[in-house]
Amino acid sequence: MLVSIIIPIYNISGYLRDCLDSCLRQTYKNVEFICVDDGSTDGSGEMADEYALDDPRFKVIHKPNGGLPSARKAGVEAASGDYLFHLDGDDDLPDNAIELLVNVAKSENADIVAGDYNMFDTREEKTYCDCRIEHALTGEEYLLFIMTQGLFNVWGKLIRRSLYLDNDVRIPANISIGEDLVAMTQLAFFSTKVCPCQSAVYNYYIRPTSMSKVTGNVTGALADRAIFAVEFVLNFLAPRVDDGLQWHLTEFVKRFVYEYMQSPYPVSLRRNELNRMLSFLKKQHFGRRSFSSLICTTAYYNLSLSKVITKFSILLKR
Repeated sequence: MLVSIIIPIYNISGYLRDCLDSCLRQTYKNVEFICVDDGSTDGSGEMADEYALDDPRFKVIHKPNGGLPSARKAGVEAASGDYLFHLDGDDDLPDNAIELLVNVAKSENADIVAGDYNMFDTREEKTYCDCRIEHALTGEEYLLFIMTQGLFNVWGKLIRRSLYLDNDVRIPANISIGEDLVAMTQLAFFSTKVCPCQSAVYNYYIRPTSMSKVTGNVTGALADRAIFAVEFVLNFLAPRVDDGLQWHLTEFVKRFVYEYMQSPYPVSLRRNELNRMLSFLKKQHFGRRSFSSLICTTAYYNLSLSKVITKFSILLKR
């Protein structure tokens, strides 16, 4: 079973060697490394070229800067493995990461295998993070997990390549925040079986200047740009899922609208997108009664008033 490790690279020369060396140390050897240089200007691309000269398993793609989604897309298109693994170029892997994931994929015939991971903060302190999946899930159950748990990182997972090849898995160009949410929602929908690997298979480093670490939260202060990702998920799932998931989708969108109302951004900035979301919520009767439902109901009739009420409630809590 060939595994393609896709590594997007953009101006991370200070971290890239650790990443690529961890790839070379993998105990599972039937791998290829797809390094996508996304227009780096600090020598990162040339560093990847050096590894390709020494090991034919390395393939290096040099492309103009287009952002993380386009770099990952280029890697997927160049891959030839049975499974794909996304690895950010400023992170690295435990030595047995791919072997552990492959063992689960083979024994369970899984479409997606999600592993635990280690998270290192800026002081290099390590925290062990559980993927929170306790047993095998259907694709529908995994969609529910994504909507309720908010864990949708595409990195650290072994993903059957045919999920990409057989389906139109895409990330529109206007999505720069929440692209993992968009990708994993589609992959979950098209998958049959998702399994956990209850061992750490990824070392995630919090670096404020890296390609993706500033995009970890789809709501709150980042809600302005994340709204495109949430709207994509809504448009993708609404016509495809049953009544049970429709309810959870309603709650997911409602939470986002409420978070947007709490954000520092004016509603006038994304009025059209918010109105489209609120139209869906109205059709779904806004879900259960709660303060967030009240805010969404008010927003349906008057976005500006809803924003004022939300700000006032925040001041009262303080």
